[in-house]
Amino acid sequence: MTADPRPRILPQAVLDAMPGAVAQLGPAGLIMGVNAAWRALAQEAQLPPSTNVTPGADYLEACEQAAQGGLVEARDVAAAVRTVLTGHEAPLPLEFALDSPDGTQLPGQ
Repeated sequence: MTADPRPRILPQAVLDAMPGAVAQLGPAGLIMGVNAAWRALAQEAQLPPSTNVTPGADYLEACEQAAQGGLVEARDVAAAVRTVLTGHEAPLPLEFALDSPDGTQLPGQ
């Protein structure tokens, strides 16, 4: 019997039970699922439509777009995710702040 190599999507209840904003990524960096805290953070930050961080989106591309838009830490996040996706350990946790439309900083993890 061999292991099934396909990634498994975590049940929504499991994702929602995780503290902090969580996105489950597939082997290529595509977002497979997000928890309620992730959705709330994205909504509160009022991210532009070009910053797609919903299931099915390319998280690495979203990080690169955010870095180009001035969120310098996003490039570090993308590099860490790529490291993990290749089977190596990355220096985690990574934290960063998002500016909300009213100018307050929202924590991102």
